Amino acid sequence: MGLGKWFTRVFSRPEQLNVQQRTDVLARMARTNMASATNAHIFERHDTDYQEALARIKVKVGPSFPPYFDAALCAKHIVLLIVKMIQDADFTINFRADQWFRTENTTASYTTMYENMARGIQPNPLNPPQMREQAENRVFRYDAGPQQARSLPPASFKVVRSDIIKYGASGGLQNRGAPAQPTWQAANPTFAGLMRPRYSAVNFGKHKAGAATLYGQSHFVLKAYLRFNSTYSHVDTFDDSANNGNLCCYHNLYKIISACDDDFLDALIRCATQPGATYSSDAEGTRIIEAQIHADVLFNRDVEKMIVSIKEAPLGGPIYHNVKKFAERHRIPVLRFVSV
Repeated sequence: MGLGKWFTRVFSRPEQLNVQQRTDVLARMARTNMASATNAHIFERHDTDYQEALARIKVKVGPSFPPYFDAALCAKHIVLLIVKMIQDADFTINFRADQWFRTENTTASYTTMYENMARGIQPNPLNPPQMREQAENRVFRYDAGPQQARSLPPASFKVVRSDIIKYGASGGLQNRGAPAQPTWQAANPTFAGLMRPRYSAVNFGKHKAGAATLYGQSHFVLKAYLRFNSTYSHVDTFDDSANNGNLCCYHNLYKIISACDDDFLDALIRCATQPGATYSSDAEGTRIIEAQIHADVLFNRDVEKMIVSIKEAPLGGPIYHNVKKFAERHRIPVLRFVSV
């Protein structure tokens, strides 16, 4: 007896991908491998990084403990409190509502600078292309490939590294436009801008205007699952102190404690140990915990809520109207409007 009568659905041949679609799929696979390989290498430093963080806390707060306290035990407790605080903190993407929603915003995802430039969108002056390119190569090694973790088979890793370089290395940015109106393009013809991370900041200080107010007081709060496909750094990656050797991941955040400056460590300790303590970034915007998301960020899928400053979007005005249209289109709750 044939099987034909058991099937009620007719299956058609799948549509063939065009060249650009196929490139995007392969680049997304390489991006996932980049995140996995980087996180595997970071986690292999776990025990060493923990000891460095513990030693830093002992030096920082040990003298303040009464003599009858077990200083080592107290330091361990503070390290665990800081790590738990960072793990539980929201990722926020700050923006200026009066710029994002000056006209109706119809974008579907939060894209990288390179994707925006390919569509003719000029980069944010706070994000100069050549500086961003240098920072990403210093921190993520797109031009050389990630370091191999001991747990990854060498033969497989060789293929992974090759694809990461193929789609992730720009080969340098070249200005194809006029000096006054630069049009930056990657020299590498196989470069895919979607390979590069999306940037957010970790709102460990629970500030009502988000974690990186240099970029605006309004912000998106991202869904928690993005934390597991991200890397962390103790400072904005534009800062020269950020490098591949002090990157962190969700399961190894200790380098944030051992690598940050004293004032920032004070803020971490205060927010972790004092209920109700808050913190926001400094005027330069570099004293933050930056999170680099190695995945697409879709507004209708990955945003938990949007918080908009009434200074940037006065109630009832055209900007506020565009905010509401955007939120309704993507089903994003606008829970409150804040003024800072």
